Amino acid sequence: SFSAFFALYIHMDFNISMQNIENISTYAAISAIVSIPISLVFRLDRVIWRLSSLRDYLNVVKTVVATIVIASACDFLVERMMGVPRAIPLIQAVLSIAILVGIRDKAQKPAHLVANGRKTCRQ
Repeated sequence: SFSAFFALYIHMDFNISMQNIENISTYAAISAIVSIPISLVFRLDRVIWRLSSLRDYLNVVKTVVATIVIASACDFLVERMMGVPRAIPLIQAVLSIAILVGIRDKAQKPAHLVANGRKTCRQ
């Protein structure tokens, strides 16, 4: 749900009002509620971040896309996406993927620093 507000912040050129936040709050809440079961279905909680691979990154992409598609559909059914700019789901997807994959990638230790559980210097 944080990514929906951050996407709005980017979309509005870093200048948002309380009216904009109120307009997107329903979409952000639906997005947060939908993301919990979807992340459990795609098993994002089962992966050790420092052992992430390309398959795990693709799983993150699938999870984010499914979350945003379902959240957008639910919000459209509830209030016809009133007040939510059309670019918000796309910006939210890009931000979410970048943040989730970036965190997992940064959590990995470079192979040359870890050898048999001990730090080594690369010559």
